[in-house]
Amino acid sequence: MKKYHLFIILFFLFGCICCRQGGEKTSENIEEDPILTANTDSIINVNLNAFVESKKFDYISLLKKVKLIPLETTDESLVSNINQILVTDSNIYIFDTFKGGGIIIFDGKGKLVKRLSNGPGPGEVSNLHRIAYDKDNDELVVYQHSSLLFYTPNGEFVRKKEMNFAFVDFCVLPDGYLFKTFAGQGNEYRISGVANYQLYVSDKDFIIKSVGLPYFYSDEIAYGSFRGYLYNGAYNTIKVTQPFTDTIYQFQKSTGLTAVFALNYNKKKIPLYYLKGNVNNFNNAMRSNDFYFYNAEYEENTTHNVFFLGSWYSSSE
Repeated sequence: MKKYHLFIILFFLFGCICCRQGGEKTSENIEEDPILTANTDSIINVNLNAFVESKKFDYISLLKKVKLIPLETTDESLVSNINQILVTDSNIYIFDTFKGGGIIIFDGKGKLVKRLSNGPGPGEVSNLHRIAYDKDNDELVVYQHSSLLFYTPNGEFVRKKEMNFAFVDFCVLPDGYLFKTFAGQGNEYRISGVANYQLYVSDKDFIIKSVGLPYFYSDEIAYGSFRGYLYNGAYNTIKVTQPFTDTIYQFQKSTGLTAVFALNYNKKKIPLYYLKGNVNNFNNAMRSNDFYFYNAEYEENTTHNVFFLGSWYSSSE
């Protein structure tokens, strides 16, 4: 019997900074010539071939400090499957699936502040997808299709802004937003010219200023779970990965898009023709070969060291 395995590796790299919707297409919210080209001059190649075998790693030795925060347990703070955890200087925000999906807010000591419940009422959330935090304006920003909701740090509703494109993840910039999309979300029916890109940079009114990272794979294999990763790190540096690639990009408003890391799998890398083909060929290739084709998350600490948590899927007998 053939089985799928998930391999996880932790690297410590020093010195790095680190649904279709009705309506006509519109280009009114897109700047002219918005294409971002990634700079590759300073890319760091990371050889992963020494790690693709079964090995044990002492992850604990890489941690300098562990802090446990017990969260207050009440009927209002019950947690179901957790989709996202967001930690700020003052609060902890948990987006979970309890009773249709909501947001639980705890203070820095774990005391329950409030729960934003699922529902259509004022201040409630529905069809919730993702949350982010606006450090400059000290606001919790919530994405529910198809709008952004804004709250005070303790969950008081402030305002709502409608949008005309879809995405799977986002970060708040000082003067706008960075959105991560994937194929099949229907943006080709909403906006013209940039629907085949995965990265949108906009101002606070959702005027798209630039786009980057074009799709290179078939829509048939654009599964939501293979959507890549978006991480807002220290000093307004945002790291981005694409599905099925070996490259980690960094976006900064001042420097644009830069290719930072290239993960070298050598012969383990999935050939491009499987990504451009149909889903049956792709699935058969995954079952029959020992390919590695998906990298995920990493974190940065305050001294600019990078903890990279890369995971990739493989198939074997």
